[in-house]
Amino acid sequence: MDRTSKNLIQLAPLELVEFLSDIIEINIKNQNSGYDSVAVSITGHAGLGKTSIVSQVAKAKGMHFIKQNLAQLQEVGD
Repeated sequence: MDRTSKNLIQLAPLELVEFLSDIIEINIKNQNSGYDSVAVSITGHAGLGKTSIVSQVAKAKGMHFIKQNLAQLQEVGD
C-alpha cells in the first residue's frame, strides 16, 4: 500500500517526531516572515501514543501544549 494519499501520510512514531519538529521550525520561520503557519491533524486509533508524542516534542522545543480532542466537540446545527 502506498504510504501517501493526497494530503495524507502514514508515519511511524519516530518519523512523526521528526515531522513535527520540522513543522515547528517551518512555523517559526513563517511567523518571523509574516507568512501563515502550517497546521497538522494527527489521527489514529486510541492508545497509539499520538498525544504523548506531540506533548514530548512540544516540551523538547520549549513550547506549551494544548490538547484539543475533536471527538469531544459538538457541532451545532440549524
